[in-house]
Amino acid sequence: MITRLVEPYAGLGAYTVRAMAMEAQRTNHRRYRLEPPVSRMGSKAGFAAGVFRAFGLTPARWAGFWLNDLDPVCHLFHMVYASSELRDAVARRIWAMVPCPECHPDVVVQALEGKIKPTPETLPAGSPGCSQCLGTGTQNDRILWERFKSEPVPGGVVDASARALYLQSRSFQLKPVSIDGKVWLEQLPAWVTCGFQPETRPDDPDKNYRTANPRWSCADNLAQFPPAGQMSLTQQDAALCLPTGDSSDCVVVLDPPYEATSGYASTSCRADVLMLARAWSDAGALVLLHEACPLADELGKGWQSRSASILRASRSTFWKGEEREFLTFNRPPVWWPAEQQTMGW
Repeated sequence: MITRLVEPYAGLGAYTVRAMAMEAQRTNHRRYRLEPPVSRMGSKAGFAAGVFRAFGLTPARWAGFWLNDLDPVCHLFHMVYASSELRDAVARRIWAMVPCPECHPDVVVQALEGKIKPTPETLPAGSPGCSQCLGTGTQNDRILWERFKSEPVPGGVVDASARALYLQSRSFQLKPVSIDGKVWLEQLPAWVTCGFQPETRPDDPDKNYRTANPRWSCADNLAQFPPAGQMSLTQQDAALCLPTGDSSDCVVVLDPPYEATSGYASTSCRADVLMLARAWSDAGALVLLHEACPLADELGKGWQSRSASILRASRSTFWKGEEREFLTFNRPPVWWPAEQQTMGW
């Protein structure tokens, strides 16, 4: 089964990344990273594997990918996905963020040249009075974050992508980091005065701290990415991502910003989302539509909706019933996991 994957509201492109890795692993007989290099609110990384299995797409042969998103940071990430050379250059920039540029300038140069991949454990201590590393030899993550946030967005794709990945890795509660002109933005709730999330967390057994995702792991993640294959990138209103002919070889994943939510750089009205779903379905594609509510009744005959929370890979708040995720589709699934029922006493 030769298939093309289309993500008009791609975000981090979680479905595309998994499909890229599946195809590369089948071809090259080695393992690749199955998820985007950083996490972000609304990413479907936890759903992709379950959804692929539910619709019989695990053995699919992926011939091409179309990623689209208006958000400039997401578009930067997509460009990184599409080029192994760009990924290597961005990874080097991120590794060069680890050593203190004042205390270890030679290590910074070696990291940029790709000769070493420094981590705090490999770096000697710095000068006790250093304002960049506070004597540790490693650039202080809070100082680095403050500097990047205050400086204009770099003009080059490599520097801008490296900083975007770093800022997203440190974003409070995975809130989206975006760009407005030359200024970095974080979509934070009103009660948050600072979006910074530290790289290290206190060892407190009474609190459920999220696993830290330090900057050097972002570079490691890029180094584990699969070959891009045939990838098309666009940055336009998703309503323009219409089929141009017979699309019976396409799987279209629609994951728009959910209605009545905030935190995204761009939004899309429900009418546009439903129009896209119908257009691709009429062109022969398998259409999978994520939302916080079922949309089959609005789309009409031939559409079905199911709660997709059971498809999520990890036992998160979805499994606890605190969040709901629905999948609406135009073809019946080939498999669906049984939802665990309570015993009733």
